[in-house]
Amino acid sequence: TSMHPTSASPLRGVIIQRQAEALQALGHRVEFVYVGEWGGPKRYVLARKQVGAALRTVRPHLIHAHFGYSGLAIPRVPVPIVSTFYGDDLNGTATASGGITWRSRLGIAVSQYVAWRSDRCIVVSESLRARLWTSGLRAKTTVIRDAVDPAVFRPLPRETARTRLG
Repeated sequence: TSMHPTSASPLRGVIIQRQAEALQALGHRVEFVYVGEWGGPKRYVLARKQVGAALRTVRPHLIHAHFGYSGLAIPRVPVPIVSTFYGDDLNGTATASGGITWRSRLGIAVSQYVAWRSDRCIVVSESLRARLWTSGLRAKTTVIRDAVDPAVFRPLPRETARTRLG
């Protein structure tokens, strides 16, 4: 994944870190292969060799790719793949005029390929599930909302929130 907390971005990918911690608390071994934060989609293709080496060493029972492009880093393996899609990977990134860029169109196509290649998929909303191009892809996809941790965030009256924020 490229979605992981760093000193420069401590909240980036915190949802993935929490998921890993929950799995570890249940006794599962979790290993990450980081493909870096920068470099665009090309970095995922370039990471295939690194990911392949890690897979030969770790020999996982399951691979979980976070975000559409991440699936490009996974070489052909006889291990089940789960891919989670978060938004831009299936929606694209909107331009100022309301369209989406050609790069986003390519990203959407890549995400559809990654979904096709995956044994199961996860999306964070029903509207993202609907963005998958075929009924077969939608059938193997589960919606798991992960946007807000109610143990950390809760609604407050507007004035209380404004006072706390200064």
